[in-house]
Amino acid sequence: MCNLRRIAVVALLAAAALVPVVRPAAASPAQCVVQGTVVTAAPLFYPAIGPFSAGAFDLGGVTCIPFHAATFNGQIGGWCGLANAFGVLSGHGFVADLRGGELVFSGTVVGRLTFTPDATSGESCVSGADRFLVTGTLTLV
Repeated sequence: MCNLRRIAVVALLAAAALVPVVRPAAASPAQCVVQGTVVTAAPLFYPAIGPFSAGAFDLGGVTCIPFHAATFNGQIGGWCGLANAFGVLSGHGFVADLRGGELVFSGTVVGRLTFTPDATSGESCVSGADRFLVTGTLTLV
């Protein structure tokens, strides 16, 4: 009888070892659609025309999927077409490099945004722009 119990326990353990472990699926990264106007605290100029500028920025009009409105703000320093930024998008830290008209993100936020002076509001990098139109998609990782 004792051997029969041992055999049953061993068989049960062997069968349990064959059952696959089910793990929950990893959450997919959130995708954020960005379209709006970035307002900087200090105007940015072309490098040969104006001084280095630094200050805060803020952007409304960000929606992330799974759906939620996102906050997007930070600091930017440099010139039009050549600057660095850091900040937070919906609780995720980022660093970004502005090269030409493209803002490239890394960190826990990755992706690219177009970043151009809001010419419809008279903004120009020659006279100093503090309103920039941005569009693109960012991923929260």
